[in-house]
Amino acid sequence: MELGLNLSKDALMGNKRDEIMTALKNTFDKQEQLIEEKQVATEKINEAKILTQRIIEKDLKESHNPRRLTELLNQFTLDSSPLKYSTHPLETSSQFNNFDSFVSAFQEDQMIELKQLKSDLWNYLIYPFLYQKDDEVWLDKDNKLIDTYCWGEEKFKLGWKYKNLLKEMFEKQQNLGYIKFPLSTKIDKQFVPEYRVSGKYLTTWNDFVEVFKNEIEFRYNKLEELIFDITNPLRTNFNDNIEIVGLSGLNFYTYTSNIKKALKLLISPYNSYANAISPKLIIRGEYNQKGKVITIKIINEGSFWDAILDESIDKVQLSSGKGQLKSVKDLLYGLCDWSLESRFRVEDKYKYCRFNYLGKKYKILPREIDIEPIIGHTHILTFLRMKKILLLEDRKTRQELFLRDNNLSLTDLPTSLHNTLGDDCKEFLEKIKTKNDLIDEMLEGYDVIVAHRSGLSAYGVYNVFINYFKRTGKKFVVFSGGINGVIYISEEFLLLINSKQLYSRKLLDFIKSEELDVNYLSYGNKWKLNYLIRLSNLYSLENYAEMQVDKNEIRTLENLLSCDKGNINQLINKYL
Repeated sequence: MELGLNLSKDALMGNKRDEIMTALKNTFDKQEQLIEEKQVATEKINEAKILTQRIIEKDLKESHNPRRLTELLNQFTLDSSPLKYSTHPLETSSQFNNFDSFVSAFQEDQMIELKQLKSDLWNYLIYPFLYQKDDEVWLDKDNKLIDTYCWGEEKFKLGWKYKNLLKEMFEKQQNLGYIKFPLSTKIDKQFVPEYRVSGKYLTTWNDFVEVFKNEIEFRYNKLEELIFDITNPLRTNFNDNIEIVGLSGLNFYTYTSNIKKALKLLISPYNSYANAISPKLIIRGEYNQKGKVITIKIINEGSFWDAILDESIDKVQLSSGKGQLKSVKDLLYGLCDWSLESRFRVEDKYKYCRFNYLGKKYKILPREIDIEPIIGHTHILTFLRMKKILLLEDRKTRQELFLRDNNLSLTDLPTSLHNTLGDDCKEFLEKIKTKNDLIDEMLEGYDVIVAHRSGLSAYGVYNVFINYFKRTGKKFVVFSGGINGVIYISEEFLLLINSKQLYSRKLLDFIKSEELDVNYLSYGNKWKLNYLIRLSNLYSLENYAEMQVDKNEIRTLENLLSCDKGNINQLINKYL
């Protein structure tokens, strides 16, 4: 090593001896430090290689399945899920023994599927927030080395299990008698941002948890606020002609960080090519309750691609693997379906076309030419909202008996079902009995309510429920051993069904399916065919004067099936 020093005998014996020895020592110390740093780096790289190999061996390729991702994130709100109380306050002291037993209920296998569905959601949010215990070294999907602990957009360095930091804070404050439950833990200053997050200073663990909840779900009017923030810089070029409609109150589970980035990439460029004659930008939210689908449309009215389709195809179909639209696709993959609609020149004509980037049509129909006319260049993002079912069963043993008779078990009940049993059911009904107005709040968020008739009658709330469903149009199923067969009353959105028929495989299939019509519980996925045959028979009986046909039943079935004598045979053939 070239030191740049005079190492002659005279120099070493003279007055420069101390200076030379100090320089040598510093040089060797630095060399030793470099060797140690290289060893640490080598160890990290080797560890990363091992972890990478494990990932290759264990992990499947990501798959685009927004419905399953939504089902998994829905576990944070269901009473039947151990994960609910990682983000919600405990209700009674009996639910909490000690910190270790409490967090032991958070197991990786509850959410590990997210690793295949959306790896960055798992790696940068769910895993560090819920499960990670120590520092780890690993490679992300882009083969970047990750060796620092943090989660979320704010990169918080505190989680439920990480290095027992939260446990130590909680137990110290618990022993002093300040708090009872973990969410109330006051967080040490070193982990707390000095600035406001979402408009408030963070002090307790519950404040951090609220930030986490906002990263897995658009809540309240957060989506609408986000769109206003993104579009505000565009208002000058659009002469303030920006219309934002239907976004208020649209709540759904997703990875909000990626959605924010994708929306900015889709909306911000419109600032450069606003239609010069009469620029107008429309951001429209729509909710289809029947299909449990939320659609966001971004429309640049009067503006179209209008390029020759054959010359634009590489860019539009993302075949180059680069560019802004490709980045959007990567962000949205696994979270929502996505299509682009615009006008192109096809041979000597202008035609409206749709490109399906993500969704069921992507593989079988990536491009659709000559669709219905549209008013402008349009991006369509389609999110799924979980069907939520509330089951009110005041006798737990009845449920267990019927499920056992049908070779089913409580573990077969999917997470979209809120199964309220025994004393919990009685407490639920008692609250509504005490104050009828609470029914709106307590049934909010549920699409289908299933309840035992005697339980409702015993608490004097049967008519309260009936009036609620008439007013809201939600689906209501009443079961009882005293009900023979199945009766559907369309005016009250009410299905009456025998208890044994309810607790069958059809119940589980209904919960798992996308179907919202409660008639599925009586005839399974062939329920429409059964009613169509019944209606066809009633039409035939009308031809005989001596037969007394119930006209009300005919009208009810026609309304239910959107059917009449003119199209009934066509519909029957469709469902055969």
